[in-house]
Amino acid sequence: MKSKRIFFAFLFFAAASGCGGKQNLREVQQSNEALKICCLESDQSLYVAASVLRFQQTYPEVEVEVSVIPDDNAQEESERLETELMGGNGADIYLGMENYFRDIYKIQKAGYFENLMPWFRELENFSEENYVNGTFDLYETGDACCVMPTYISSLAWACPETVQETLDLKVASWENTEDILDAIDRFYAVWPEETPFSKGAPFYLEPCMMGFRISQENVEVFDGEGIRGMEAAYKRQVYPHGESTFHMDYERYLQEMEAAICGTRPCLGVPFGIAYLDEYIRMGGEEHADVFPALTPEGKIGTLCTFQNAIASQSPNKENAFHFLQMLLEDNWKNTAVETVRKDINRELLEGLEMQYTREQVTVNGEVYPGLTEKTFSTLKKWEEQKEIYALGVTEINEKYDNVMEAFYTDEKEYEECIEEYKDYLKIYYSE
Repeated sequence: MKSKRIFFAFLFFAAASGCGGKQNLREVQQSNEALKICCLESDQSLYVAASVLRFQQTYPEVEVEVSVIPDDNAQEESERLETELMGGNGADIYLGMENYFRDIYKIQKAGYFENLMPWFRELENFSEENYVNGTFDLYETGDACCVMPTYISSLAWACPETVQETLDLKVASWENTEDILDAIDRFYAVWPEETPFSKGAPFYLEPCMMGFRISQENVEVFDGEGIRGMEAAYKRQVYPHGESTFHMDYERYLQEMEAAICGTRPCLGVPFGIAYLDEYIRMGGEEHADVFPALTPEGKIGTLCTFQNAIASQSPNKENAFHFLQMLLEDNWKNTAVETVRKDINRELLEGLEMQYTREQVTVNGEVYPGLTEKTFSTLKKWEEQKEIYALGVTEINEKYDNVMEAFYTDEKEYEECIEEYKDYLKIYYSE
């Protein structure tokens, strides 16, 4: 079973999953007197608290109530939260809701989330071009945007030059997923008993990055070579002999990465975060490694949003809720140094990192290394324009996909048989 995703297993709200269109929602008079926020306990301190404080300083006349969901109690709280939302008695704004709503797609399709586009278009100098591609299209195909992500997770890898020379690769010339999968094949041809990345962090792009769009119902992409090739690569990395070798031992993972960084084991890619370049520097930086992102089949750079937010369509306090959402978009990167959906903020983040790392020498973990140059940051800035946001917001279909594909990974069934089962499931899902 894939352990890449962390899910909260809880009851799915049947009414939300069964809707085929907008529900008849009651009109709510706007009071704009209080603001009710719902978020996970761990998210409150990490992402929400600072924005709440600034909101209270900016709008002292508005009372703020934060409903915190214990991380270990999301399963029990889920049904209550969805019942309150659909009854018009819940929060005004839901933050990081992929952690407690089981099917965001069907909830928004039923009309329980506010369309945010009219609110954004009223902002001075607003332009969708200032946001990462896909920001306003997570679950919709038209002009509406009911779910707004706040920050994104962009992962990149550093490939040692020694490995590139051995495998006759030129990472800098890679254009799409096919190039990465080809590199994995070459790696195994030379080192059949090694793993190209890590047993704790194999290379894998979710179906949403490989072309499947839940709002488009384009289930035919599962018949294509793209997803088939990705699943074969995942199987080879994690189930080399029909049994999973995946582990979640952090100490072991660090040991695997340390060996790759030091060059004592061959590795196709050492992962690093865009805002955290220390591992890349420890590998020797530009002189000894080249970087590559999560390239999709279309040549875009795939990023996942893991903090999805929405305003309840029946909220009596939409104006304040939208003001808070704006602050959240501005504050997250300052408090957590992560990328957001706003390109201008990401550029500012990169400028700060460039000043930090483009020195003759930099210190990492007490050791002195050569600094980076403009070359690296020119690449990272170029990536910003190629990024596309994808969402994992439907727990039910994700879990079903993992369960179905398990038989392929363990050699119990052929890929085609597993995919046909999953496509049949999706037909039922869309018909309900």
